[in-house]
Amino acid sequence: MVVLAILLMVLVGSVSEAYAQRLPIRPYSTADGLAGDHVSAILPDSRGFLWIGTFTGLSRFDGREFRTFGAADGLPHPMVNALLEDRSGVIWVATRGGLARIEPQGHEMSPVRLGDGTPHNITHVLQTNDGRIWASDRDSLYVFPSERDLTKPARIPVAFPTPPPPSLQPTSVIEGLAEGRDGDLWIGTSWGLVRRLRDGRMIPIRVRPTDQDDRVYNVAVDRAGRVWIVHWGIAHRPGVHFGVYVLLPDIVDPAPRAMTVSSPPQASASQPLRARARLVADPHVPMACHCRRIPARRST
Repeated sequence: MVVLAILLMVLVGSVSEAYAQRLPIRPYSTADGLAGDHVSAILPDSRGFLWIGTFTGLSRFDGREFRTFGAADGLPHPMVNALLEDRSGVIWVATRGGLARIEPQGHEMSPVRLGDGTPHNITHVLQTNDGRIWASDRDSLYVFPSERDLTKPARIPVAFPTPPPPSLQPTSVIEGLAEGRDGDLWIGTSWGLVRRLRDGRMIPIRVRPTDQDDRVYNVAVDRAGRVWIVHWGIAHRPGVHFGVYVLLPDIVDPAPRAMTVSSPPQASASQPLRARARLVADPHVPMACHCRRIPARRST
């Protein structure tokens, strides 16, 4: 059984002191009121609540007890994929059956329509610095002008860097979503990484493709603007074909003409990122992505 372990720790002024302490950990499960024992998303909000998405519902924890949300409260589907608190304090809940919102003082969810009214498996939800809300489903992005403008969002198809074979198309999805420091959107998919520029152009980046996938499982951007991706695939062996990659994005020509990707001598932008990374010896050589791979540690 998978249970949630909430780490109760007191900040004592320095990371080194925190590491030296023995931190108290208490496990929580459905026996304590949690919606489910398989946890898929966690979000601490600005009011001190902890929101916990599970395979079988959504829970809010106030430090003492759980308040659970289900279909009767407006949850579109029991499987919660992602959570977001927008800048006005509204909680967005991405589920396998659609998107919903909870106002800061609300007790029920309101559904968010994505235009056609059919259920969507919403995999991620993100608010960018310009205030727009982005949601992703299997192969598209939906963008709302702001957290309060819920009129029909624009749909933006996302082409995978490597086209999946027909037999694998139903299981190919957008796996990760993050905003870059320059306002670009980084999109992890089952078949590679996509960089969406602010002008709408998209740069496909193959990482380590196989005939079964090229899965960018998660994407994050740090304060220095570096893009961190977790690469993992069903055809890959631990410690050899998957791990964490760190990318330093290049500045791409903002002129609205044919998309180009700068690269070092003898490197091709059509090559997988893993192959191009081997060519990076000088950190000042321009590339669409300077890349360093952090291999997974082998178990002993």
